[in-house]
Amino acid sequence: MSYSYRIRIKNENYIWVRQLCQAIEVNEGGHLTKTLVKHLRINGDYERPANDYRVFDKNKNIYLDTENIFNLTKREQEILDLIYEGFSSTEIAEKLFKSKFTIDTHRKNILNKTNAKNFQELILRMRVLE
Repeated sequence: MSYSYRIRIKNENYIWVRQLCQAIEVNEGGHLTKTLVKHLRINGDYERPANDYRVFDKNKNIYLDTENIFNLTKREQEILDLIYEGFSSTEIAEKLFKSKFTIDTHRKNILNKTNAKNFQELILRMRVLE
């Protein structure tokens, strides 16, 4: 994971720093026991973008899309958005010209990928992330 922040130095000026964090060791309980943290000074007129962080998935060797933290497919994201808006599986199937069975399969995949027990729980999580 990486992000940047601004700090004030001795002469009252500010500098930008990018902090890179990498988990090195996790115990059996899933807690970090060793972490590599690296700080890089950012030179010049740096303006911090709104999405100034990245999350790296070491298992897949890719940076995750911060707009899609659950790594859903485009179709799954589309269906999740419609569920969030209050549409039922039948309504979504009609809207997307798919069978209800297909929509229900996508719903199961969404719950598996997000580790949510149900869509009420998932929608509550989504509201926290907004």
